[in-house]
Amino acid sequence: MDNTTPCPSYYSFIILFFIALIATHASAQPRERRTTLRGIVFERESLDPMPGATVLLLDSAGTRAGGTTTDLDGRYQLANVRPGRYTLEVTFVGFRVQKQAVNVSPKGGNLRAPDILLREAAQQLAEAVITGKAAEMTQKEDTTQYNSAAFKVPEGSLIEELIKKLPGVTQDENGAFLVNGKKVEQILVDGKEFFGNNMEITLKNLPADIVEHIKAYDKQSDQARITGIDDGEERTVLDLSIKKEKKRGWFGNAEAQGGTRERYTARTMVNRFVGDQKFSIVGNAGNTGGGGRNNNQQGGFNFTVKNETMEGGGNVNGNFNQSTNESTTISQSFETSRAAFSNRASRSGNNNQRLGADFRFEWKPDTLTTLLVRPNLSWNKSRSHSHNESASFAQDPYAFVADPLAQLAEMADTIGVNHNLNANRNRGHSYNVGGSVQFNRRLAKVGRNVGASFNASHGNNQSESESFALIDYYQILATNGADSTYHKLQYDDSPSLNTNVSANFSYSEPIGHQIFLQATYNIQRNHRDQQRTVRSVFDPRVDALGATVDNYGTFRPDAEMDTAQCRYVENTNINHDIRLQLRINRTKLRLTVGGSVRPQRHHTQYTKGGKHYDLRRSIINFAPTFNMRYRFSKNEHLQVRYNGNSSQPNITDMIPDTLSNANPLNIRLGNPDLLPSFNHRVQASWRRAEPDRQRNYSAHVDYNTTQDAVSSRTEYDETTGGRVSRPENINGNWNTSAHFDFNTAFRDQRFRISTGINGRYTNAVGYVYQSRERQTTKNSTRGTNAGSWLRLTFRNDWLEVAAWANGNFNHSRATATAASNLDTWHYAYGGSVVADLPWKMNVASDIGNNSRRGYSEESMNTDRLIWNLHVTQKLLAEGKLTIGLHAYDLLKRNDNVWRNVNATSRTDTRNEQIHSYAMLSVGYRFNVFGSRASRRG
Repeated sequence: MDNTTPCPSYYSFIILFFIALIATHASAQPRERRTTLRGIVFERESLDPMPGATVLLLDSAGTRAGGTTTDLDGRYQLANVRPGRYTLEVTFVGFRVQKQAVNVSPKGGNLRAPDILLREAAQQLAEAVITGKAAEMTQKEDTTQYNSAAFKVPEGSLIEELIKKLPGVTQDENGAFLVNGKKVEQILVDGKEFFGNNMEITLKNLPADIVEHIKAYDKQSDQARITGIDDGEERTVLDLSIKKEKKRGWFGNAEAQGGTRERYTARTMVNRFVGDQKFSIVGNAGNTGGGGRNNNQQGGFNFTVKNETMEGGGNVNGNFNQSTNESTTISQSFETSRAAFSNRASRSGNNNQRLGADFRFEWKPDTLTTLLVRPNLSWNKSRSHSHNESASFAQDPYAFVADPLAQLAEMADTIGVNHNLNANRNRGHSYNVGGSVQFNRRLAKVGRNVGASFNASHGNNQSESESFALIDYYQILATNGADSTYHKLQYDDSPSLNTNVSANFSYSEPIGHQIFLQATYNIQRNHRDQQRTVRSVFDPRVDALGATVDNYGTFRPDAEMDTAQCRYVENTNINHDIRLQLRINRTKLRLTVGGSVRPQRHHTQYTKGGKHYDLRRSIINFAPTFNMRYRFSKNEHLQVRYNGNSSQPNITDMIPDTLSNANPLNIRLGNPDLLPSFNHRVQASWRRAEPDRQRNYSAHVDYNTTQDAVSSRTEYDETTGGRVSRPENINGNWNTSAHFDFNTAFRDQRFRISTGINGRYTNAVGYVYQSRERQTTKNSTRGTNAGSWLRLTFRNDWLEVAAWANGNFNHSRATATAASNLDTWHYAYGGSVVADLPWKMNVASDIGNNSRRGYSEESMNTDRLIWNLHVTQKLLAEGKLTIGLHAYDLLKRNDNVWRNVNATSRTDTRNEQIHSYAMLSVGYRFNVFGSRASRRG
């Protein structure tokens, strides 16, 4: 037997041989490649793309292997799909679940799946249709789309209630809607104008249940859209897409409500939609607006027509409004001298009538030429009256009494400075007619075009007013030893004429791949004539005539010409704007940089009190422009914009004389040395969407500062409490704000969380009076505002439950005063439920606790539990008839209080309003000549 042991090199050879064999075998095996699966989802009947549909990829065992939602074009994409057999499952609320088998080969690359056609789910009385959960939001580049089916509102609600529920949409203190911190300036319907810029008609008339989805985006001006030249005039809009079954034939609704405390509403809307031809008539009336203080009636007609070369539309609308208001105001001036505190009680009423019409016609005779014509006109008539009582104090009156105006006699001889009782009535009517013509022609070379536009308007305003003033000076004695008083009756007539004309010329030249040089020239002429004729009655004739706050309007024949107040102003402004811009359009980057030169010429003739002034000024301003949008992906982008604008002071403010001395407590002077102001504004916004997770992020930052801003420098009469003000330039005014929103669905997409934070810092600079020795000094009021909110929502096919909380903190300090009580806190929390019950019943309720802290008057620091309840029942075939019961503020706890802090004062205001009432409603809807699905309800 050979006991020889193989040498190590032999074993090494054998090992290396087998390793090479295994490696060779492995390299010979095909490498698994991943596939990107793409496809489009359509609506079966119309073949329109279906944005927001949920697309799930299920493996052979039925386990989820991927998922996403379709974009605004109905497209979807699933990346990194392993080889194998799968099932695509597509769902959308109101449509049947659609499944499609897909076989993914090991080759990898891109695979186009067959088109998927969704069919509407037929709803029958004895059959429950199970549908998927629609995506609440989809994002494509700069456009956010909300699916209205994913948000529940009480039955019969208007579009206004639906918009309030959209993630990222908030309302400011004036009720205006904000999308990711940017104010909504127009509401469109199917991409077209609907009653022009009158958003209230749309919000107060369009039912929420006819809207399929809502798009939010920044809309370019007509000039930028047609010429391709960025003019920086983008407007944030909400675009409402009407449900497909509502676009055929006639549809509409009518509703009437009546309730307690004499509350009522009535509205009707009739539509005729046939393809691109749309006609709408709306009308409503009610007295629930403005906290129950507005009685409003409005109506209008809107139309859109279109053929191969022409697209037109417009509207005629009228509005009649009666409103009343009662308010109390508590103010603290940032002054350490006398009359730093004041209280005011006001009552006012307004009666306004308006009739307006505007039209739009766009003609494209060929693919290179566009002509746009926009005529408009309006007529207004108004009546108003007010009654105000106020008093000024040397110290805080709440340290002495609970109600300063009611208990004024107790303080008049100690801390009282003056007491002012005044009333006025105003009447006026006006009309304005105008229009624009815009032409653009694309030339032979791609990107080269020329354009021109012309605008003109003429307005005539006639107004007259009458006023009563009674002022008691507690620090001045009359000859009889009593407090001095001032009486005056005044009657004004103020007609004015305004004429504006402008022309704009533009040219664009391509100078490289997707690079354009753009030039524009704009000239504008504004002319205004205004005359004011004043007649007055002074003491002692006021007392001799027996004039009071109730009968002062009857003494106009007894008034004499008040030459010190009569004036005539003729103002002519000619402005030029020469702008040159470089624009780069790439797949990921859109960049516009440039600047403008703005020569301006102003001429004013001013006659007052026997003196005549002829003022002329010529000036040249420069303003840079910058706008950049960078697209990281189709679902994420960043935008940065800078705007610089100069503004001239009101030329009448430059007259070296007394501009107003009608009220001895507020005398206003002019200043011939005023300089023009220049405003810098930088804005940046970022958005990101993750469709497969139903997750969205957005952030917005804004910085604003003004050089040579115009402020008011006030000198104070410590004896009368009166002020003499004069406009002055000042530097140091700036503010910055930031806004961040985040919302996402959980793994179970019936659950969603939305949250956000916002902050604002303001440095408001002005002049305040300190004392007779120190005169006025510069004051900076630095204010910080911080807020946050959180909302948790559960939604399925028949139920929505939400819990919410929000808080807001305001912190302000003034450098020139030791003023206190400038910080306020607002916080609230609550919940809501909306349920579709059997028998076509809908129940909705919301309850929330709203709290305030930090106000001067203790009664303003309250906790208010607000509870609203809605119950509706559908009747008749297809649920066309709806009856409902609506109760608002069942606990009778609501009120309206806010604070405003600026460079010179702090003001707390309370408006008296009607909040608690109940209403019974009856509504009827109809839809004829639509699809069978729409007629089934």
